Amino acid sequence: MIVRRFRHAEQPRASVIVLVYAQAEYLDAALRSLLETTDPAFPYEVILVLNGAAPHVAAAARRAARGARIVEAPANLGFGGGSNFGAAHARAPYLVFLNDDVVVRPGWLEELVVTADARPDAGAVGSRILFAGGEQVQEAGSVIFADGSTAPLGRGLPADSPRARAVREVDYCSACSLLVRRAAFEQAGGFERRYFPAYYEDVDLALKLRELGWTILYQPASELLHAESASTTSDFKAYLFRRNHRTLRRTWQRTLGEFEPSRGGDPSALAAAVRRARRARAELLVVDDRVPDAGLGSGYGRLAELFRDLAGGRYAITFSATAGPPGDGAAVGAWGVDVADGDLGALIRDPATRIDVAVISRPHNWERCAATIRKHHPDAALIYDAEALFHRRIRLQLELEADPARRDALQRELEIAYELEGRIARLADHVVCVSADEERALRAFAPRTPIDLLLATTEGVVPSRRAFAQRRPQALFVAGWMAGPGSPNADGLEWFGAEVMPLVTARLPDACAIITGANPPPQVLRLRSPAIRFTGFVDDLQELYASARIAIAPLRFGAGVKIKTIEAVQHGVPVVATPTGVEGIVLDEPGGVVVTEDAARFADAVVALLGDENAWSNAQRAALRQAERWRTAPRRTWRDVVEDVLARRSAARHLA
Repeated sequence: MIVRRFRHAEQPRASVIVLVYAQAEYLDAALRSLLETTDPAFPYEVILVLNGAAPHVAAAARRAARGARIVEAPANLGFGGGSNFGAAHARAPYLVFLNDDVVVRPGWLEELVVTADARPDAGAVGSRILFAGGEQVQEAGSVIFADGSTAPLGRGLPADSPRARAVREVDYCSACSLLVRRAAFEQAGGFERRYFPAYYEDVDLALKLRELGWTILYQPASELLHAESASTTSDFKAYLFRRNHRTLRRTWQRTLGEFEPSRGGDPSALAAAVRRARRARAELLVVDDRVPDAGLGSGYGRLAELFRDLAGGRYAITFSATAGPPGDGAAVGAWGVDVADGDLGALIRDPATRIDVAVISRPHNWERCAATIRKHHPDAALIYDAEALFHRRIRLQLELEADPARRDALQRELEIAYELEGRIARLADHVVCVSADEERALRAFAPRTPIDLLLATTEGVVPSRRAFAQRRPQALFVAGWMAGPGSPNADGLEWFGAEVMPLVTARLPDACAIITGANPPPQVLRLRSPAIRFTGFVDDLQELYASARIAIAPLRFGAGVKIKTIEAVQHGVPVVATPTGVEGIVLDEPGGVVVTEDAARFADAVVALLGDENAWSNAQRAALRQAERWRTAPRRTWRDVVEDVLARRSAARHLA
């Protein structure tokens, strides 16, 4: 079968170099996958090297590679020589070496290039390689040991495992799929010919690159299937491995002494090798119920801010989700965060695990793991992430509750939560919170514990400039429903639907409230009407914010700060909120957020902003000014917190 033609690129961003030697059986599928999965607008070239290929193999390759640049080596130059020969004919700043026995997946090439663009220190970037069946990981980067042996990371993991999904530094990546920056490749002198015909050239190149100061990165978003050893018999391959392993040891004897010993496959040796390859300043364990996702509500997007702040800071971060399946590791892998998918206690107790700092979110997670961390990692610093003080939410809920039995139950919950959160504040080495009100409460609990207030804002918000007339008379309520019936969102929406919205529609019949979020509980779905509409989960809220005139935060109890209020203001959307809906939020630009807990006044504010263009325009300008104040205000970050904790930990060690 002849594949479609490769397009000519005047200025290719990447040169994909494929060697053909003994067979072309897999080549058609490899090239077809490259054509079908690469964005046609992405400029790249394919260089097919006929590396001493027999005439019938060369003919098959020419048929499969219409539009590619075909260059013929004078003889079989081996993998290293053939790759160098192809590189000499390449025109792009990135050389991408690709086996002919692979099938690449969408984004394979683009992700390699984007990563190299973003990391000018990266001399090479490798892919996540799956076995040909696509069900298991073959390699997620590799490490090198002191004896010159190597170990592929992630080998045998299920392909859908959340592990091995983090962008990270490794010792080397297989040249089965390897981007090498042309400048780095030329500085290193290309692949060594001494490993002719094949194996260990990629290890040798990585050692040269690292010696020259380049880093080697693994990018899991670049993925492909590989029919391992399709072109080499197993006996001959074993011979080449033994011979070239000896060559590598002779060549790099002094450098290899800096690597970790293999210790006969001991798992702790592999962990130590991974740690060395990452060159991390500190190892962090982060614990929360679920992988960060703002769409879930309940503060589940909060730790994304931590991961963004720490990205690129040479921290090795492992995330453990305690409530059910860990989710998609790719969601945090772009920040270099590994996701653990086993038992948290076993991970903590594992001798191969190292924890310098643990960040624990929510009281029940502290109860679950803090003592175990203290026992097995006595030098670790424990940071409590007070995403919300639960006892404050329960206290407000208690004030609204009329049923005596329910009041008694809430009173007991309040006492338990108050005692637990006070104890956590005193036991933690550092506490982070998001609300000025809760900062004061925490300082009352634990005057000696360092406490940081980190302003919660949403990254990358671009406010829409649509005018009043271009927007609908809609009030947007951005909600998450993970907390289920009886949650602050459910209670607030019930109050709004029963007490406020009828007053609004009596004066503005076309007005409606738009409610987002997956799986709202039945108690709120009963409110569904032409005036109250549910969208379900919305992946990108940009268009909803751009089309609504206002947002609402009608919460009567809760804790922490309400990201929905902050996010709406950042989008330049005026907000009508209860006092709970703005609790702990700094508002120093009057007019962008109207605050009232009275249903009639709440309705008056909604009607004014939905129906009066002048009132809305003034409020929108105030919201935009407030967003700019937040953006430019001096602020602490998670990186500041972690660095402070590490500095105190280091000072304590020196005093000990």
